[in-house]
Amino acid sequence: MPNNNPEVSIIIPSHNSGNFLNEAIKSVIEQTYKNLEIIVVNDGSIDDTEKIVKDWQEKDKRIRYLKHQKNKGLGAARNTGITNSRGEYIAFLDADDVWLPKKIEIQINKINDLDADLVFSNWYIWEPIKNVRVKAFNSNPLRNKEDLLCLFIKKNFGNPSTTLLKKSSLEKIGLFDESLKSSEDYGLWLRFILKGMKIVFCIEPLIYSRKHPEQMTANTYRMRTSRLAVFKKIIQNEPNTLIKCPVLVKKIIFLQGYKFIQDFLKILGIRKR
Repeated sequence: MPNNNPEVSIIIPSHNSGNFLNEAIKSVIEQTYKNLEIIVVNDGSIDDTEKIVKDWQEKDKRIRYLKHQKNKGLGAARNTGITNSRGEYIAFLDADDVWLPKKIEIQINKINDLDADLVFSNWYIWEPIKNVRVKAFNSNPLRNKEDLLCLFIKKNFGNPSTTLLKKSSLEKIGLFDESLKSSEDYGLWLRFILKGMKIVFCIEPLIYSRKHPEQMTANTYRMRTSRLAVFKKIIQNEPNTLIKCPVLVKKIIFLQGYKFIQDFLKILGIRKR
């Protein structure tokens, strides 16, 4: 019988995210589901991240604070949170995103009802300055019967701030790949699929994903070259994937060509990273 009130560990990495961190923490505090521990990992920030967390700790004893003296990246920050967590379930929240109040309650029910290992949700692409919010998906991207691996290779449907996953499942497949500069989350989702873990998707938007110029995803070169590294690791570990999922070959050829052209332009001094 599943535990109807399991502890959920919320991991919030923060690297100079003080401008947004209060909103993120507040959205967790206001969750309708209350059996939470909130782990904020200060990833080498030089802003007021530490003061913000300390102030919140005086108001809520569920908040824990961990610190990297130097910036190690999102993968390492999330891994630090995971290895220090107590919960049966893990959820991630990027410091610039905000959860809707029933996010964890809805996902706990979903993951238990379907006996899933990982549940994503829809989200709102959010521009607060313009007061604009748009659904990321109008229908469930996982509802068809297409091979899940090929589907995810075509497009990443997993926003880290929407996830809830079983810690036991995560421990079976390994943590985030800290060698990746970005796409470390994408690599993790693909490993979940390759290991046959059950993944489900809530079509209801459960978070606001903030859109702003400082986001790492704005760096196209870093994102695409990291994704290329993810795909290369897949074929090194699972070479049969090239046969099972031909779209992977197309993706690798495209990304390798993109990297070659961009690196060549860099040598010529035409492009700056």
